[in-house]
Amino acid sequence: MPIPFPTRRSVTALAFAAAAMLAVACGSDSATGPTGADLMGTWNLQTVNGQPLPFHLPAYEGTDSVVMNSGTLTLTPSTWSFTGSIVAYAQGMTIPTSTPAGGTYTQSGNSLTFMSGAESSDVHVTVDGNTLTAAGVELGGGAAGGDTTTYTLVFKKQ
Repeated sequence: MPIPFPTRRSVTALAFAAAAMLAVACGSDSATGPTGADLMGTWNLQTVNGQPLPFHLPAYEGTDSVVMNSGTLTLTPSTWSFTGSIVAYAQGMTIPTSTPAGGTYTQSGNSLTFMSGAESSDVHVTVDGNTLTAAGVELGGGAAGGDTTTYTLVFKKQ
């Protein structure tokens, strides 16, 4: 029986999901939403659900576990990019993933919609100084199905 390693597509989907988790953390509490100065820049993931990194995510498409070790989101006036370290473990094997992801985003008030190919993610967030909090970020399911888990993410601006 072959080892069920994640496919390139599932690793790319995982990278996008992680990037979406990071990308959602760029908003404000005002009725009109954040200004360009609030959004532009580089943001580092600090905690997931109140736990510091590394954070253990649910198993994903043939993996035993997935660990988010770091994540950096960069926003320009209309684009986002994510780089980070995500490691999948499958049947005793380690599969590091550092494939960058990116795309475009749009803003409507406090909601930002991040797009990468056919994928998109909408999230409402808050900003307090250089701290960004995104509550209710969903990750899970995937092509293999399964439950979706909700996360609260906290970032710091570089």
